[in-house]
Order: sequence, then structure tokens, then C-alpha cells
Amino acid sequence: LNNGTESYSVLYLKMTKTDDWYLTMVHVFMLIVLVLVVLLYAYLTRNKNYWKNLGVPFDKPVPLFGSLLPLAKQAISVGDFFCKLYRSTDHPYYGLFILGQPSLLLRDPRLIQDMLIGDFECFQERMGGKCDHDQIGTNILFYMKASSWKVMRGNLSPFFSSSKLSRMLELINSVGENLVSHIRKKTSVGLAVNSLDASTMYVTDIVASCFFGFISDSLSKGVTEFLQISELWTKLTFMRVVQTSCFVFVPTLAKMFKIKLFDQTSEKYLQDVFLQVMGERKRSGQERRDLVDLLIKIEKEQSHLFKREEIIAQTLQLHFGSYDTTSYSTSFALYELCANVGIQKKLRGEINSVLSQHEIVSLEAIKKMSYLHMVVSGRYGPCVCYKFYHALTESLRKHPIIPIMDRVCSKPYTIPNSSVTIKAGTPCFVSIYGLHYDSRYFPNPETFDPERFSPENKANIIPGTYIPFGVGPRNCIGSRFAVLAVKVALICIIRNFEFELAEDAGSFLGYDRKAFLLTPRNKSLNIKYKPIS
Repeated sequence: LNNGTESYSVLYLKMTKTDDWYLTMVHVFMLIVLVLVVLLYAYLTRNKNYWKNLGVPFDKPVPLFGSLLPLAKQAISVGDFFCKLYRSTDHPYYGLFILGQPSLLLRDPRLIQDMLIGDFECFQERMGGKCDHDQIGTNILFYMKASSWKVMRGNLSPFFSSSKLSRMLELINSVGENLVSHIRKKTSVGLAVNSLDASTMYVTDIVASCFFGFISDSLSKGVTEFLQISELWTKLTFMRVVQTSCFVFVPTLAKMFKIKLFDQTSEKYLQDVFLQVMGERKRSGQERRDLVDLLIKIEKEQSHLFKREEIIAQTLQLHFGSYDTTSYSTSFALYELCANVGIQKKLRGEINSVLSQHEIVSLEAIKKMSYLHMVVSGRYGPCVCYKFYHALTESLRKHPIIPIMDRVCSKPYTIPNSSVTIKAGTPCFVSIYGLHYDSRYFPNPETFDPERFSPENKANIIPGTYIPFGVGPRNCIGSRFAVLAVKVALICIIRNFEFELAEDAGSFLGYDRKAFLLTPRNKSLNIKYKPIS
């Protein structure tokens, strides 16, 4: 019995010591976790008083997310988020936080021009694109480092010259005729036409023909491999939204998890298409004076400056940069013309009048369509900006597809007329959407009114308030091409059809909360067309 009692006592003591050891380890582990949490919190909030100390009004940050919690919750679109910040103050600039990174929202048009045009050498870089593991995404023109960007932009700019656009217009007109046939086919059997689907097929066929040199024929066939691959770019799954956000806003995480900008299926497909077309051109010696020929020339003459991946990257840049922006712009313009029948009729009268004097839709004919310019585009004019600026249009004012633009400060910079100096590496944003809906610059901004851009009223537009293609030397390189494509689509449709929203079209429900671009939440904006005899 004693031996048994002693055995139990010894066992109890051993168990107690073991429990004490485990308890101690748990306490140590909890202490380590607590210390790490405190250190993480201190790191994430290290800059919380940054703007306060500089005397700049700012958006109060949330630990870990900074100012981005509404975007992380997908409670608001990117465009609406920055527009809300824009309206939070009347100050020329407003502080915010991208996670823990102090950032600045520029609000004053004059300040925007001074910083992003006059002092461009301090703001040549963009956020994102700092991921060496992604040689394609990092090297598209949009994200290229300033030194490489300047050379590549100079190489690509001739592709969008007036002479090249005139040549491309022949191809665009051909696709425009296919668009009319597509609508007639649907209308003949009593069907409405989904404006976004039709616009997407139209732009896909233009891109295939003008950039890659082959016929996609999506409008005739309905579904093509090229169209399906292109649509992968705009497919907004939760993971794609997270991955793209990391690539743009948190490149450190993108590097850690090897996140790439483009969907890998679409990236590989387009690479293969380009390399195949390029190989055939080299073997045959055939020239079409298109994008493929231009990139072959760059590879041949400037191989010491650019790797093949950097050259291939530009095909994806121009394809995806044109694909969704141009299709959405076309769709929004058609929507506004459905909602404003008087404007549609006036536009039809002008188009018919001009084309009665021209055999084809030429650049010369389009330039004479002054009311079309007010709706979709404007003429070029001299400006203190980079050579020229677009006297842009009401459709793009109301629906700026790219709602924000960003630049990164490359050296310490003192904001004009202030004592505030921002550090190198500070991201600076402009809410294009906010400027376009500011009633000080555009009275009754919710109203679709092309007369804002009439010759009589255009002088009232303050420079720096109307910038759907960005501002400064690093603005959109393909803006003229995009506007031309939208114009041709509208000319072809308005000449041949009267149109209105179909009964099942639903209403405009605002913009998709998951998208970086201004994309419609309602993807069923169906249009009912009536052929004009």
C-alpha cells in the first residue's frame, strides 16, 4: 500500500511538473504573440500623425488598412472611393494612407498642372510594377520605369500618328460594317442587343486587325478564342481583385507570393499569337505597317535597350488598354444617347449631313462632325501642357473609364505656395471622377449635356478639370485611337438605326465595386434597335 501510495505521489508530482512546463510554454508563446502584435501595430501606425504634423487635412487611418478599408470590404468602387475623399475637404490637397504609406490626393486643378506637368521630373513614376518576377506586367508602358518609359513611348507614339490612324480607319470602318450587320441580324428576329457584349466584340475585332494583323470576326461568329481569352482580363474573381490590388498597392506582397498582373492563360495565349505573327512576318518579309511591324523594328534596332519580354509586354499593354476602356466608353455613350433621344436625333442629322458630302467615313469627314465631338470627342488645341490636350467630351466627362490616376514623387518636393514638403516615394493621386463631377467646374454634373463643349462654352472649362485620359507627358498613349474607334461605332449605328433601351434593360445601377475601372454594375443594358430605311 505504501509503495502504491508513493508511486501515485511521484506520478502526481511528475504530472504537475509537466503541466507547469506546458503552462509556462503557453505563457511564453502568448507573450511572444502579444509582443509581435504590439510591434506590428506600432509599425502599421507609425505614420498615423504624419499629415497632422504637416498641417494637412487627412483621412483618419485604420490600422493595417490605412484609408483602404472600404475598398477591402468591396463596399465601394475605386472611383467612388476617391471621389468621396475628394469631396471630404475644400483644401487643395488631402492626406490619406495606402495601408501605412502616407499618400496625397491632389484636388486643385492648378496644383495638378503645376506638379504633374510643370514639375514632371519629380513625378515620372507610377505605383505598382516593381515586381521583377513578372517581366511582362512590370514592363508594360503603363508601369515602366521612367528611363525606359521615355524611350519606349517615343518608339510607340508614331503608331498613333494621324497618318497611321488614317490607315487604321479603313480597318475600323470594316469592323463597323460588321457591327451594323450584327445588330441587323439580332433585330430581324426581334431581339434586343446587349450594348456591352456588342461593344466588346467590336473592339476585340478592331484590336485583332489593327494590332495583331489577323481577322478575329467575333461579330460574325459570336464566340471566338481571341474574344474568350480577352474576356479573362476583365473577369473579376475575388482572387484576381486581391492579386491586382497587391501588384498595384503592395508590391512587397506581390513579390513574396509571386503574384503577376495578367491572367496567365491570356498572357501566354497573346504572347504565342504575337510571336507566331512576328515569325511569319520575318520569314515572308511582308509588311503591313502595323504594331507588329513596329515592334519587329524596335527589336531589330534597339535590342541593346529592350529585352524581348519588354517588347512583348507592349502588345498586352495596348490590347488590354484598348479592350475594356474602349468597349465601356462605347457602351456608356450608347446608353446616354438612349436616355437622351433629342441628342441622338441631332447627332443623326449632323452625321447624315456631313456624309452626304463624303463617300466614306474619313478623318476629314469626322473632323467636320462638331456635335459628335461634343458627345464623344473634341478637337486638338494648343495648351501649356505636353504639346496638345484633348478638349474632351461629355460622355467621357460623365463616365471617365479610368477614374483616378497616380504618380509617385521621386525626390523631396515642396508643394507650391505652401511649406509642406513630401518625401520621395510618396504616392500622389488625382480623382478624375471627382473633378468631372465637381459642380464648381461642371454645373449640374449628373446631366448629360454636350453643349458644355460647344465652341461658345469650351472657353469656360478650366484647364486641369477635364482629364479622362490623364494629364502630363505620361498620359494615355492610345487616347486618339480609342476615341476614333468609339466615333466610328456611333457613326455606323446612328446612321442605320434609331434606338432606345429595351424593356428588360433595367436601370443604370452605378459602377462595379470590384473593378478598378468604371464598369457598369448592370451588365444587361439591352438596346432595342429600329432600322432606318
